[in-house]
Amino acid sequence: MITELQSRPYLTVLLDGVVPQNPKTGIRFEPRWQLVNRGNTPARSVRFSTVADVLPFPLRDDFAFTLPEPSRYSSDIGPGIQKVMSAVVPKLYAETEATQVSGGVGQSITAWGIVKYKDAF
Repeated sequence: MITELQSRPYLTVLLDGVVPQNPKTGIRFEPRWQLVNRGNTPARSVRFSTVADVLPFPLRDDFAFTLPEPSRYSSDIGPGIQKVMSAVVPKLYAETEATQVSGGVGQSITAWGIVKYKDAF
């Protein structure tokens, strides 16, 4: 049992930053994360689903964190290896509102997701 626990893949999600909005190029706010395998064996058939939006802050207690199904495409993540995950907010914001969003004034970029994978055990 101990050997099994030590040998598992352990996936960790770390915030990598947020791509700022750029209305001139049409780029919207995009939170990005590093998905890192801190375990000793590969994480197999890794699939994930992420969502980002600009929402009132703080969120309501009954906020529904709905997600689309994880991608049907999968990959493996070996020990010590990382992959990038991201989500893009659904629209561009006027300059004044984008400045407020960036500062977390009244609303902020909120992101959530799920990661599914298989291990040898």
